[in-house]
Amino acid sequence: MQTEQGEQACCVRLQRVLDSHAPDAVAPRRFDIPVDGKPGEVEERWWCGMSSPVLGTDGAVKWIIARADDVTELMHSPVVREITPPLSNQATGIAAQVYARSHDLEQLNERLRQAHARDREIAVTLQEVMLRSPDLDRHREIAVRYLPAYGRLNVCGDWYDVVDLPPDRHSVAIGDVVGHGLETAAVMGMLRSALSAAIRAVPSPAQALEVLGLIERRDEDIDVGLARLIDALARSGTLPVEELAYGLLAEMGVPGGGQDDDIALVVVRL
Repeated sequence: MQTEQGEQACCVRLQRVLDSHAPDAVAPRRFDIPVDGKPGEVEERWWCGMSSPVLGTDGAVKWIIARADDVTELMHSPVVREITPPLSNQATGIAAQVYARSHDLEQLNERLRQAHARDREIAVTLQEVMLRSPDLDRHREIAVRYLPAYGRLNVCGDWYDVVDLPPDRHSVAIGDVVGHGLETAAVMGMLRSALSAAIRAVPSPAQALEVLGLIERRDEDIDVGLARLIDALARSGTLPVEELAYGLLAEMGVPGGGQDDDIALVVVRL
């Protein structure tokens, strides 16, 4: 009986959509479902429905998209049960639709959060792979740090490199290509590789460098930034390079990320 009534009500709603060319919402109704493994037993369920027309170029209804949402949790909530006077069917239907859509948004937000976390992990891993410097592993006196900007998913243009030179020299380079994304990362990769090759080819590493990296912030004068860096070095300069790298980031106010720009840091003890 319950199934037949549901089918009849569904047909009435669909016809109403055809006639009005407008969406039709249904107040929550109880349609119980069988309990798995327990013949004859049913579980209470409340459902609300929404039927929406899809119009053709001539204005006629070509398709009807119908959906049903389980709103049992809403109907069992104290908020609904304790409302005085009780909600009308129309008000209850609106409340149920809002509940169903908010549940959809909650699930979508969680999927987006998980996707964001995965994308960020991939971006940071790609950045670390692109910044890998084989010669760096042989230098205990050099420490490097890379901190991506908070909230950004794309790889960026910050880079550093250490190149061993005969007989017992080495060069250190650090730079930044403006922008974010794969195009910026590609330019960064080409520039880094070209500079590494040029350093090995010319008599002096300085000849391969046209621009030296400086430490600055978009909202802070370069001289102010350098003064803060010098003060930080004066307080922590005796630390081992690995500890010094962490200490400098902390002194400059970026101990673990959260800044609005990417940061590449190279510490060399001469």
